[in-house]
Amino acid sequence: MVCADDAGGRRLIDRARASGINVCTYGEVDDSDLRITEVTLQGRTAAFEAIWHGVRVGRVELQIPGRHNVANAAAALAAGLSLGCAPAGLIEGLSQFTGTRRRFEPKGSVAGVRIFDDYAHHPTEITATLLAAREVVASEPDGRLVVVFQPHRYSRTQAFMDDFGAALAAADELVVMEVYPAGEDPIPGAGGAAVAQSAQDHGLAAAEFIGSWSAVAPALVERIRPGDVVMTLGAGDVTLIGPEVLTGLQDREAAGSL
Repeated sequence: MVCADDAGGRRLIDRARASGINVCTYGEVDDSDLRITEVTLQGRTAAFEAIWHGVRVGRVELQIPGRHNVANAAAALAAGLSLGCAPAGLIEGLSQFTGTRRRFEPKGSVAGVRIFDDYAHHPTEITATLLAAREVVASEPDGRLVVVFQPHRYSRTQAFMDDFGAALAAADELVVMEVYPAGEDPIPGAGGAAVAQSAQDHGLAAAEFIGSWSAVAPALVERIRPGDVVMTLGAGDVTLIGPEVLTGLQDREAAGSL
């Protein structure tokens, strides 16, 4: 199963077929075995028409957001069709899928503020996740996309520093935490402060580095306002920030200050 929309995927398709490997493709390009058409992205849902070898098999309605999840669903559908499964059963199964832990996972909401957590820790993942988050933000006229990012590993942060800045600049407001080392020693110039600066260099003025883990949630609680969407991103313990923010916002609401 290879995505035909991806340039690297196209090269892989050619090499695999030249080696006699059976390849099934999916994507929005016309020559895909499973072609994606009429994509609709709305809030935390997505939908598309599926065409299998030129024949329409149905409309797939998803309970998960983002164009990347449309592609994921198309891959699953193509795999099932390749194995001879009935299209209706596959489409029904996809319609019931509500996602996995740490992939746009809802952590709670209060006073119109919605908090999500995602494992995205690579620039490509971050771009896809924030594009999906924009669809959620769009449901609130005054909402902002507030992102908390914890880089994972100094070596990865160093290698993708500029790409991280470009991807994270899609936020309205950004807090960057210190790197989660995952056993690595620090690399000079490859810390969280440099990531925040990279986002600023890519046009996001509201990018801030907060080096103390315990200071992140209180800082967010003070600046978040109704309608905001909060996304915590990273492969480390940033996943624990969302619940702390939720508790702080509940306290603000109870005090009448939210």
